[in-house]
Amino acid sequence: MKVYFSEMPQEVEVKIIGNESIVFFRENIEKEGEQYIADEYTLKTNSTVNLLERIQSNKQLWLQAAIDEENKQIKNQIRERRERECFAIVNRGELWYETLTEEQKAELDAWYQAWLDAPETLVIPEKPEWV
Repeated sequence: MKVYFSEMPQEVEVKIIGNESIVFFRENIEKEGEQYIADEYTLKTNSTVNLLERIQSNKQLWLQAAIDEENKQIKNQIRERRERECFAIVNRGELWYETLTEEQKAELDAWYQAWLDAPETLVIPEKPEWV
């Protein structure tokens, strides 16, 4: 996720909250006017001795874990949205489907398939205008 900062952010930062640590990874840091912008990924982990040193010694592995976790969260959000926005329409029943034209049925089928694929493509399909 793109995040703005008022000053140059650290590439790796660890915040300890109780027995848990939140690790922030900032990639592609750029200056935009008076601010900085970066791709930020976070990962929750158990607090351990020398955690920052362990992360820095194998940064790519830790960064990939954070990216994977973010992708998992995004996919789950898409699934929840699909449940609300798609399934309520495509599960309306036979009486409703009988009122649709063949063109509408084809468009609805394509939209439904795009929603089924959305957690992998990360693309939210646009609802047909007539729905």
